[in-house]
Amino acid sequence: LNALQCRRCYRRKNSYGGSTAIYSCRGRYSTHTGERLRYVLGIETSCDETGVAIVRNDKKIITQKLATQFHVHSGYGGIVPTLARREHITSLPILMKETFIEFLSNEFNMDTNSIISKNDGNDTKLLNELEQLATQKLDAIAVTSGPGLTPCLSIGLDYAKSLSLTSS
Repeated sequence: LNALQCRRCYRRKNSYGGSTAIYSCRGRYSTHTGERLRYVLGIETSCDETGVAIVRNDKKIITQKLATQFHVHSGYGGIVPTLARREHITSLPILMKETFIEFLSNEFNMDTNSIISKNDGNDTKLLNELEQLATQKLDAIAVTSGPGLTPCLSIGLDYAKSLSLTSS
């Protein structure tokens, strides 16, 4: 099979002899149509967990990261929106950095170690460089807009907006 041939389409001989019957997926799958792979970044900050994932259009999850806040809220008997917001602010950049490193190295075979060593522990500069490289490869950014806690949702929305504005 070449890269543009679909594994779901095939030819077979019918019971009458030499002619062939063809099953075709009718281009429902990206491998059949020759369409290039597309990538979507998803950001979830609706309540007390921060989630980031990159998914490909053939429904494959490339990378996913999750940070929970259970330890922060366990003493209060419920979720405190201001504490959840603060945790999203600290954990989202860390998750994005890990997600982008995994995405670029696994999907595009980029040498992310050289990018990391070049930035000498400056996490802000490293994250900015990874964002520039990754957003060039992304086709869309999806973010939770509701339902959820308004202070938490605003963190994810603001981050997604800033990513989309800085990308080309």
